[in-house]
Amino acid sequence: MLAENIQTDTFHRVVDGLKSDGWDCVDEYAGMDAWIDYGMLKFERNGIALVLEWTNWDEGSVDGPDDIVEALAQRYGFR
Repeated sequence: MLAENIQTDTFHRVVDGLKSDGWDCVDEYAGMDAWIDYGMLKFERNGIALVLEWTNWDEGSVDGPDDIVEALAQRYGFR
């Protein structure tokens, strides 16, 4: 499931929450425009992967298993 158009402040709360909940950040986009125009983080835990992306135009997104993304949406108030 892909949740899109997540406001930037909410996106940052999701990232912080995943780290607090024990998700491991296994990849991060490191291009010259990282976190200026585009950012990407890949988290893994117990064989489950989540990809979080952020752009200057569309703000944040979370892609992963339906149940995990739905739980995050409920917890942080995005669709």
